[in-house]
Amino acid sequence: MLAEERDSVAIVVGSGPDTHGGPEGVARHLLANSPCAVAIAPRGYRHRAPSRLARLLVAYIDTPEGLDALRIAAQVAHAAQASLRVVSVVDDPHDTAARERTLDAELRRLANTVAVDGLVLSGEPVPCLLEQANSRMDLIVTGSRGFGVVRQVALGSVSSQLVERSPIPVLVVPRGGDRDLVSSVKPASGSMAD
Repeated sequence: MLAEERDSVAIVVGSGPDTHGGPEGVARHLLANSPCAVAIAPRGYRHRAPSRLARLLVAYIDTPEGLDALRIAAQVAHAAQASLRVVSVVDDPHDTAARERTLDAELRRLANTVAVDGLVLSGEPVPCLLEQANSRMDLIVTGSRGFGVVRQVALGSVSSQLVERSPIPVLVVPRGGDRDLVSSVKPASGSMAD
């Protein structure tokens, strides 16, 4: 895969007219096999894309891939001078207090670097996250478990459904694919003004 040969930190894919709003063909293959983060823009997004990233949403759970997604989202938010909303969803309302303690600890760690707030919601993860995404968010960042020698992205049901149903781009960070996206970007040599 070219991403491995070039030691890429991320792959960005737009949804074409044949994707019916979801990651089909090339995009689905990338999501299943990528050694690095993959960002998918929904169909028609170029017509409504904001001029800059101002509000990021990260789907958070206290797992290695959840922590990777949170770290990447914080880096992107800091670099873009954007705010970050961290959302954790529990299926059992009795788990809310414990999840809030965990989330509060992570929010305190981020408070000096980025404007951040967090929510613990109870219900089905995908509808809860999509409802938050529809509240003027510009990007969803989510983690995904990685397996195999090349750290393949094995999309869980939440990540997969977010990519397929989100009205905004989704950045999927596989376990082990959490390299610093911001400082890894090298400015192009020269410019159009040269």
